[in-house]
Amino acid sequence: MSGVLYLIPTPLGKVSADKSLPSTVISLIHELKYFAVEQVKTSIQFLQSIKHPVNEFEMNFIVINKQQKDSEQDLEVLNVLLSGESVGLMSEAGCPGVADPGSQLIRLAHAAGIRVIPQVGPASMILALMASGFNGQKFRFNGYLNRDHERRNEDLKQLEMASLQFDQTELFMEAPQRNLTLLKDAIAILQNETRLLVACQITLPDELILSKTVAEWKRTKLPEIEKKPCIFGLYGEPAFRVKPAKKQAITKVKRW
Repeated sequence: MSGVLYLIPTPLGKVSADKSLPSTVISLIHELKYFAVEQVKTSIQFLQSIKHPVNEFEMNFIVINKQQKDSEQDLEVLNVLLSGESVGLMSEAGCPGVADPGSQLIRLAHAAGIRVIPQVGPASMILALMASGFNGQKFRFNGYLNRDHERRNEDLKQLEMASLQFDQTELFMEAPQRNLTLLKDAIAILQNETRLLVACQITLPDELILSKTVAEWKRTKLPEIEKKPCIFGLYGEPAFRVKPAKKQAITKVKRW
């Protein structure tokens, strides 16, 4: 019988794990000896922070390859699972497979008939969506926008058009050192009625979540978000999406 591939979220920053992970997830991690990770050093630090009962030298770490498809490391993890051992898949922060490595390994596990079980934990884009006040019934996560300034601005315009056309929330990210530049560009080129979200350092002590129209952002002192992990979102104002219904002619009723 094969083992189980557990998808284990990790804290979004330097904060105690019990602030964002349920005790049941921590207990599950304590039972595992095999881990597929991005970096061994930070993974050991996380496991030590939750007081994993097994000595680090007795654990087994396989560093997953983020670039190569069906890499040797992925196949190594698959062999461990097929041998009957369960494996915990962890990214550096947040949820594996969601804007983080792991989807290739997860796909291989499904193809091999191995059970995949996601665990509860912090997902920055979902938490940002929850706090946005935007449409939570229909949304799209776009990952990182283009690095080129002009093409990134074009991306923003296209996201705004898609939001207006399909009544959906658009979520996206930027490299932390370009956060403020992105925010300034968005305020400059988006329609005044479009709502713009900045969700920074989610679940951390200095968490900042602001949701305003572009017009309101223009009157606001911009927050200090440089070099801090952020999720951005925009939502086209519904009043500018729905065309007003034509007035119906009133038919007079004849009285006999």
